[in-house]
Amino acid sequence: MLVGAGAFAIMCCVFIFPRVPEHFVYQYHNLPVAVIFTVGLYGAAAAFFAAACYSSRLLSALTHRQAFTIRALQLLSRAKWGVVAMTGSLFLFFPQIVVILIQGEDPGSAIVFTGMVVIAAVVAVFLTILQRLWETALQIKDANDAII
Repeated sequence: MLVGAGAFAIMCCVFIFPRVPEHFVYQYHNLPVAVIFTVGLYGAAAAFFAAACYSSRLLSALTHRQAFTIRALQLLSRAKWGVVAMTGSLFLFFPQIVVILIQGEDPGSAIVFTGMVVIAAVVAVFLTILQRLWETALQIKDANDAII
């Protein structure tokens, strides 16, 4: 599933994202906002690749019964920071959303872009909570191993 999502993201980076600034400049006549939006797209894609890579490595560690190890906790933390970076890059969408809303042409795209940012932020919060729980479980496991 991660491979399919990664392949889709690569296709977007190669075929769709290069056309975005040209389209926005033609339609909205605002080059700086179009460039910021495009930087946000590529930044979000790069952060997605990093988070997907660390998530894949974490799943591999879990498969090899290394769930409660420092390595697994570090991989979870890195995946979390990848999602946080993706959320930050998606925040660069908001200047373009404002331009779209001012022109009043497509309010539905504002809802979609905002939804993308909110979903990424919720995933980042979930991963933060999971990381804290995982740290606590690792401490309990280490304490139990020390007793035995």
